[in-house]
Parts: sequence; C-alpha cells; structure tokens
Amino acid sequence: MMERERTGQKNQIISEIHKDSQTVTNISHIITTEQVQLVSPKNTCNPDHCFYAGRTYTDILYLCDKKDFNCPPLLYAYKNQLVKCGIYERYHWATFESIQRQGIPDQQAYKTVRAYVDSLQENLKSGNGLILKGNVGTGKTSLAIAIMQHMIRNGDINCYFVPLASLLDEIFTRQGNDRAEYVDKLKNCKLLVIDDLGQEHSEGWVQLKFENIISERYNRCRSTIFTSNLTADQMKNRYTERIIDRFRDNSKIINFTGKSLRGQLRAV
Repeated sequence: MMERERTGQKNQIISEIHKDSQTVTNISHIITTEQVQLVSPKNTCNPDHCFYAGRTYTDILYLCDKKDFNCPPLLYAYKNQLVKCGIYERYHWATFESIQRQGIPDQQAYKTVRAYVDSLQENLKSGNGLILKGNVGTGKTSLAIAIMQHMIRNGDINCYFVPLASLLDEIFTRQGNDRAEYVDKLKNCKLLVIDDLGQEHSEGWVQLKFENIISERYNRCRSTIFTSNLTADQMKNRYTERIIDRFRDNSKIINFTGKSLRGQLRAV
C-alpha cells in the first residue's frame, strides 16, 4: 500500500475515533484488526500523554504496539481488569515469573501446572481443569491465579476467581436478575477458579445451587480449577457422588506438598 494511502486511512480512522470531539472508550468496536497498525503510534510512547490513557485494558492491548506492562496507563488498566476478574490486590503479584524468582516450593506440582498452561488453549477448548490439593500455604491459590494472569496478559479476560464461601454468599444474598446474571457468569466463563473447596458451611438450597453450577460447567465443557485442603475421604463426606465424579472426570489432580509458605510469597 502506498504511504499516502496509508496516511489517508489512518487519518480517517482517527477522525472516526475522535468524531465530534468525543473520545470513544472502546476502540475495538469501530476498527478492524487490519486497521490497528495504521492507528497505533510507533516510537512515540509518552506515559504522560499516552494516546490510549483511560481506555479499557483490552483496547490498549489490542491497539498499542509496545504492550509494555511497565507503562502506567497499561498497568493501571491491567490492575483494574484483574479486579473485574475477581483477583484483588493481595494476589496481583502472583505470576509465574514472580513465583519463579522466589523459588518454586513444589517443583513437581509447578511443572504439572506449567504443562497445563503450555497447552492452555487446547485445555480450555476441551473443558479440562485442575484440582490443586494440599496443606494450607503450599502455593495452590498463587499458582491458580498465575494461570489466570497468563490468560489475561494474552488478551483473554473471560475468566473469574472466587473463594467458594464468597460464591455461596453471593448466591444467597443477590436477588432477581442480579442473582441470575451472577450465576450465568459462573456457568459460562471460559475459566472459573474456585478457591478453598470444602471451607464453606452452606447446605440445602445454596449448596444445591453450587452443585448445579458445576454440573452446568461440566456439560458445557467449561474449564474449572479448584483449590482445596480436603483429603479424598473428606471430599466424599461433603459432596454427592455425582459432583465428585464431575470434579474428577475432566480435572487433573495435582498434590502439593511441603511446609506452609503463607506470608512468604509476595511481590518481588
């Protein structure tokens, strides 16, 4: 394409973005993949006057050539996206790179989790999940969130993290359409991470609702990762055989060993 034509197309796209002097907040809705290279400023990155500052994480990731996570606008948008996916500040540090720098607490468990991530797209397409089991503080939650962060950093935000006790509380307290929308998200998101399986104390209707969510995800080939301190016998005493079969059928069990590292793993 002639340079003059490229410049003309770029100016037309930017004109659409800033039409009527109003900044469009979701650029990816109005331009195509082929047009990205025309819009993205090259070698002109200035965090103080960033072309994409204030936009959503997916917009910045979609349009910006540099994709530098040290860039304040992208980092700010990324942290906001983590919160939307249920990952709060305490676990923002939990990436594979950060965990590696601190020393792997359980080499075999880590390697097995990394093998799952190395084939993440195939696993998500097939609805394959994980059950991360072990004592408190052995790194199960940190590695589960590292999987999510790997996914989000690569542009797929269709994932959600929730402790099981919080999940059941949300189902109990939400009403009407609000509850229906929440449950629908739990049933349909591409990857759901449920933390502390077995630490909840609900039963009856709320527990039944949880089991229905797990069955729906199983039937829809949606991947679920569980973390738990329960032994196999404890799990049998708490959940129905039908749900235990759902847990095991398409989930690889990874056992974590070693002493508690609670309070030692942190951002470095």
